[in-house]
Amino acid sequence: MLGVDGFALQEEKRYGTPLVDVESGRAVDVLPDRECDTFAAWLTAHHGAEIICRDRVTAYSKTIEAISKSLITVGYASPFSRRALDG
Repeated sequence: MLGVDGFALQEEKRYGTPLVDVESGRAVDVLPDRECDTFAAWLTAHHGAEIICRDRVTAYSKTIEAISKSLITVGYASPFSRRALDG
């Protein structure tokens, strides 16, 4: 299960997308933005995810639907990604 969340570095006004293996609690990757194209490219290049636990950013859900109708989306990823990134 892949956890997807967005974050902002407020001082720098930069945004990113941490990707987390929810089952192990380990960070998989951190995308440099919250853009649909970036997330779509990552999903296309990494075919292992079957279930995606995402936050409420609409772009993520639209991207998941556009990539594959067979991907299952559930829940809200924020607690999972924060726990994994905190170590």
